Order: sequence, then C-alpha cells, then structure tokens
Amino acid sequence: MKFETKPEIPDDSLLTMVSSCNGLVCLADRFCSDTFYIYNPVTRQHFLLPKPKNEPRVWNLRQHFGYGFGYSQSADLFKVVKFTAKRNEQSPKLHFCVYTLGVDDEWRNLGDTRQPLPHNSPFVFLNGALHWIGSEGSRLLLCYFDMEKEQCGNLPLPTLSVVPFQSKVTRFHLGVVDNCLYIRDEQKPRLPINIWVMKDYENIGSWTLEWSIHRQLPPWLGLDLKPLKTLKDGTVLMIVLGLWITVYIFAMSKSLGCLSIYG
Repeated sequence: MKFETKPEIPDDSLLTMVSSCNGLVCLADRFCSDTFYIYNPVTRQHFLLPKPKNEPRVWNLRQHFGYGFGYSQSADLFKVVKFTAKRNEQSPKLHFCVYTLGVDDEWRNLGDTRQPLPHNSPFVFLNGALHWIGSEGSRLLLCYFDMEKEQCGNLPLPTLSVVPFQSKVTRFHLGVVDNCLYIRDEQKPRLPINIWVMKDYENIGSWTLEWSIHRQLPPWLGLDLKPLKTLKDGTVLMIVLGLWITVYIFAMSKSLGCLSIYG
C-alpha cells in the first residue's frame, strides 16, 4: 500500500467520514458507493482504494448500502467493509465486500448473509468488530461483523422503549463511550432519552441504563445527542448537535449546565 500526497483529495463537501481507527481516517464519496480514501491526518497523505469490480453503483433508492472501517488486531491489518442490500426484501440479506489494506489488490466478495438491515445508525467499530442495530420487521437486533473471521453474528439488546417500533418518533443510535458500546433510545418528545451502556463486552447481560435525560430543548430541533467521556467523579460530557452546536454536561441523569455556540 502506497500513500500519495498528489492528486489532492476532492473537496470535503463531497466526502463523508466513515470512521477513524488507530490514527487513520476512512472517507467515502457522499454520492457514490464505490469511492473510498484512507487518510493520514498527521502526514496528510492518502490512499485511494480501487473501485469494486463487476458491482454497479447504488443509485436506486430501493437499494441500501453502507460501509465501515476497522482493524484486525491479531493480523495487524486495517480493513474497509462495504455492504449492499435491497430494502424491500421479505428476508433481508446483506452482500459484503472487504478490502484489506496492504494485502488486497481488489475488493473480495464475501457473498450474501442473512442479517437485518441497519436501522438508522452507522457501523460502529469496537473490540475487533463492526456493530450495527438491525431491523427485521418489528424486531431489533444488535449485529456485528468480525473483522478477523469476516463473519456476522448477533448480540442481545437491552430492554428498549415500549413505544411501537413503527412509530416515526422512535429513534435508536449506536455508539462508543469509554470503550463500551452504548445505545441511545430516543422515545416520544415528552419522554426522557435513555442511554444504555454495555459495561462488559464479554458479558452479554451487562447492559445498564446509565443515563435518563429529560429534554430541555424543543424536539423539533432534531437534536443528535452523544456521550463523549465519563469523568472520574461520574460526570459525563455529552455533545448535542442541532440547528446550533450545543454542549451539555450531565452528571448521571441530572443536568448541571449547558453551553451554546452559535454561528
């Protein structure tokens, strides 16, 4: 794998960040499903991945595609993972392709596997696997793709909101805080936002309702709340993104204050 300094990466308005891992950043084209860059922000060098062969670009809205970036510690290798699927299939299947940096000359086709479609949440890398919340009818599952074995599996979810899954105001978001998976369970506007944390990855029953946050801003702002870090005294730093960038500081479920940044 050879990093280049020229030609320059296209204008950042055309790119979206897939993920960062061990100092490298994976970027993808917003409008095409086959253009990926690996970028080193320290050296400002980048590597353009080859385009997948014999795979059409995804322009049809009935098609669903996504991607993730992670690291196989045992093999000491970085991998970019891409999936495509049809939204309207009764029995959803994901089609996976993998590109291993420094090893592969082209994308490897892993074929189809029966896994729920990702539900309104990106792939999240932790403990050698990419994770996503999948939806299968009215059922939600926590799915993962093992970066070393290149196989899929499922993990249990906590007891999420009792609001019907079909409700458009119910939203779930998967992320990582303090090296643990978390799920943000956003219910009806007048109900609190619950954040569950998987305290022990090896213990599948370790989901804990860590924070229950009562809204202080109008729900129509479309806020995106993410925990960043838990401090030694139990205070958790959270960032809230909406029409303005608003940073809230919470200690467990009690709000201590907020700072709003405009412009």
